[in-house]
Amino acid sequence: MSSENDSHDSGGIDGAAGELAKSALGPAAKEIGHALKSSGKTIGKIAAGTIDMALSPASIMVWGWEKIKEKVIESVQEKLEGVPEDELVKPDIHIVGPALMAMSFCAHEDDLREMFANLLAASMKLANKDKVHPSFVETIKQLQPDEAKILRYMGRTRDTQIPVADVIMSLRGWQNSILYENASQICNLSECELLGNDGVYLENLTHLGLLTRPLGQKLCYKEKYDWVNHHIYNGFTKDGCGHKWEYGFFRLTNYGKRFIETCVDSELDQWGSMGEWNIRQEYK
Repeated sequence: MSSENDSHDSGGIDGAAGELAKSALGPAAKEIGHALKSSGKTIGKIAAGTIDMALSPASIMVWGWEKIKEKVIESVQEKLEGVPEDELVKPDIHIVGPALMAMSFCAHEDDLREMFANLLAASMKLANKDKVHPSFVETIKQLQPDEAKILRYMGRTRDTQIPVADVIMSLRGWQNSILYENASQICNLSECELLGNDGVYLENLTHLGLLTRPLGQKLCYKEKYDWVNHHIYNGFTKDGCGHKWEYGFFRLTNYGKRFIETCVDSELDQWGSMGEWNIRQEYK
């Protein structure tokens, strides 16, 4: 079969979108470096060579179309293997175009690259096409690799809730204040690289609309919070100050569930979509 036919069979990813990626990602990236190098002569004592040296690693990180085609498109083809031809559709350009351009800057991260591959594969399946939201591309762009691990863990365990606790400092005669917010074990459970960033990651996932924290609610099962007994702040006292724990939890939003089904765990559709999630009314 000719290369022209191969491009047609892949749903157009290697066609118009490829030309878009080539034109958008090639000369522009190189020109940024040249422009900054020239401007370095006019910004005080910062030498052009210093700026060029500082930014040169970026040229290694930026993926061109050929590398995207080699690493990502092959992965998409593997994910679509076995899908009947009449169940494949051409992906919408307003999804595949931004996705390919975004991959040039973050596809070197395995977890994020896998998300993009799942997104592209889902956009080419007739059964899943309507589940693919255009904003998923921007969501992936704003994720840390560790946050991708958290979402993958939630997809793998089918667990929609993350128990958290706030450390409240109390001083007799004074108003209580939050010493530490959104402590959890999710980074450990998800095998993240930076284990102390639980709160930051959970807040960013909330900012992106993937998670939400119901105010004034906690999980009914007390064992969900047993981990606080081993937390660094357990038993914390200083200068007459005591502390207490206030329990809460984050849960996946509808958007978050759909994002995981589409971009994180491409096999979740075999579980009956959202119907198989462990959605439990554990809060009060």
